[in-house]
Amino acid sequence: MALSCPACQQTLRVTRYEGEKVALCTGCRGCFLAGRSLRQIERNRDIEVPLEAAASPTAEMPELSRACPRCKLTMRKARYGELGGAIVDQCQQCGGIWLDPGELEAIQLNYEAVNPLPTEDSPPAYDFACPKCGFSQQEGEQCQSCGVYFAKIKQQLEQQAARDSVEAETTARVEAVLKDLFAIDISQQYHITEALFSFERANEYFLQLHPAQSGRWHIQELNANGYSILGRQLFGLLYTFTMELRDQRQQLIMTMKRRPRLYFHELDILDENGNHAGRARLRFSWLSRIVSVEDNEGTELLRLTGPVWKPWTFQIYQGLRQMGTITKKWSGSLLESFTDADNFSIRFDGNLNTRRKRLVIGGLMLVDSLYFEGKKPFWQHFISTPGIQLVLASAAAVLSLTALLSS
Repeated sequence: MALSCPACQQTLRVTRYEGEKVALCTGCRGCFLAGRSLRQIERNRDIEVPLEAAASPTAEMPELSRACPRCKLTMRKARYGELGGAIVDQCQQCGGIWLDPGELEAIQLNYEAVNPLPTEDSPPAYDFACPKCGFSQQEGEQCQSCGVYFAKIKQQLEQQAARDSVEAETTARVEAVLKDLFAIDISQQYHITEALFSFERANEYFLQLHPAQSGRWHIQELNANGYSILGRQLFGLLYTFTMELRDQRQQLIMTMKRRPRLYFHELDILDENGNHAGRARLRFSWLSRIVSVEDNEGTELLRLTGPVWKPWTFQIYQGLRQMGTITKKWSGSLLESFTDADNFSIRFDGNLNTRRKRLVIGGLMLVDSLYFEGKKPFWQHFISTPGIQLVLASAAAVLSLTALLSS
């Protein structure tokens, strides 16, 4: 998933600066990078700079706290560099560092002021730094500080660089597809055992994107072993699952995990790196079915609303504005009667951004598991009707209030 600037919320563009990968904001000119990459750039002397400005500190520490573009957690302020002249925002979880405009240059200048180039009379300086800990030494087979073998760490770094390159390419390709996406037709794969033996199998979906040249994606339920299949037969609506959305090249786009809940069902949505991107949550309502799509902080971004008198239709709302529609299609008498294979579509009527389009797909998986799967035992249909859901929700509210008052 593309990273967003914590200062101006624009999408960060991944580029190379002095050989290191940097996520650059084209709006405010800030940048986000790993701590190891910053140490390498700091020691780079390829760019000539006037040393008179080396000790000049950057602006005073800003009061505004910034959120990590990768983890979405609040970063801490810290002084960085040989002279402590730069105030940076650092994530305590992933170690990433956000630099405001001018801070990167100040860090380089401060380093060169404290570590000037050797003169003819000075002893030769070690120009080789350990890729893992940054310790300077003569080049050899093993680091004198951390003990790592350079051949091993080099192989690991090359593998990581290859993975980063694939992830960056996948993210750019997926973002380009989502930007132009205006509709998705989704068909659920059915198995002959469902029709013959009324035995539920792991869910599998194919997504045809529109415009058609965007390709075809695939959703597959994971860990569909004997125990999970048995749990699906016994628990129905309470059944939990994990699904992966992949593109036509089998590159992971996002993961969806449904939590075990009695009524207020939830589905967590994770990006391609395993970071939490949002969640879909069933909301209480008297006259309609509502699934709220939220960000990491619990703020509602979208609302999927299905009126009682339109059981196969959900409208997508952003605030009070309708941004699209989710509709279940008739699959035919045989499939509807003997399997739970569903066909449905998403139509985006408004200008949803790429992040929200991803989250709508996750919300659809929760809607399908709660309302669209047609072949269920009678008791599951019974408890999924609005009237019975109201009774269950009211009972849950009374029990919660009683527990709160008694504590």
